[in-house]
Amino acid sequence: SSDLLAEIVRASNIPVYAIGGITKDNISELRRYNIYGAAVISAILNTPGPEKTAREFIHIWNSNC
Repeated sequence: SSDLLAEIVRASNIPVYAIGGITKDNISELRRYNIYGAAVISAILNTPGPEKTAREFIHIWNSNC
């Protein structure tokens, strides 16, 4: 849950990364919890244009800084 993620980020002394189930639809929400990064391997590799998809993820991530 998002409350648990927020608690983990606050309590952690090391960078927190989101791994698993990351999509273009939910990465903006994750960014709001001040996570350090996200692993989006299958969301990128399971598309016909992985480079374009990777660039879209980067754009979404950077626009929510």
